[in-house]
Amino acid sequence: MATRSYLSTEEAAEILGYSRQHVRVLVREGRLQGDRVGKNWLVSYSSVQEYIMQKRNLSLFGNSRRGRPPRGSNRRIANDDGRETE
Repeated sequence: MATRSYLSTEEAAEILGYSRQHVRVLVREGRLQGDRVGKNWLVSYSSVQEYIMQKRNLSLFGNSRRGRPPRGSNRRIANDDGRETE
């Protein structure tokens, strides 16, 4: 049995758990490799595998510290004069 090197956007979306439209966005952004054949996109199977591995590796590090701190957190901010305020 031969291994396919390309998937349709529908097949890639099913594997990734995304919509077909989002898969096309990922290809346009360069996060997945793919080629346009006529009106359809073909997505590289190896790039889908790599994308899954990257997502798994990122999740191993737990929650990222991006974004606004949670409300009511004990974060202290220094004023211009160097004194801390809550």
